[in-house]
Amino acid sequence: MMHSIRSTYDAGARSWRLYENGNRYDTIEARSSAEALDAARDGVDRVNYDGVDGTLYIDIRVVCVQTGEEDSDTVILDPEEPPCISAQEHDWRSPYSVLGGLEENPGVWGHGGGAIITAICAHCGRYRVTDTWAQRPDTGEQGLTEVEYREPDDDSLAYVSRRRKQRGVPEMTEE
Repeated sequence: MMHSIRSTYDAGARSWRLYENGNRYDTIEARSSAEALDAARDGVDRVNYDGVDGTLYIDIRVVCVQTGEEDSDTVILDPEEPPCISAQEHDWRSPYSVLGGLEENPGVWGHGGGAIITAICAHCGRYRVTDTWAQRPDTGEQGLTEVEYREPDDDSLAYVSRRRKQRGVPEMTEE
């Protein structure tokens, strides 16, 4: 009786070098450039870019060792939403009294072909700013979306305090 030994070798797979922002960091086996790019995308981690605020643009590239075939993409990483000090989810609002703009569309300002949209968390006063016509600093590409978070200021904290008083909720105290 003959037994066949099954191999994990994939005859269709080729070796691909993975690059992130121009730095080679790995070689993998993949059946196509699309599969290799998926692996490169999965390998991008914001932790590797400590100390960088705002939206990141990470260029990835794959090169087939056997054929020289190349493919590339850009991974866009928005910053993680910081925690709300109220131990709740952020409650993003656009109060005209703080943000200005048009009363029917507060906190929204035209910017190129898009807008800058500002919101305030009704719990903690932190700002979220979304730019729908952002420009990538290293290439000049426009029409991108970026998100940034800003610390509360006197105006946003006063808004939070007014809302709490209106709703009969006690003021939060820092411990």
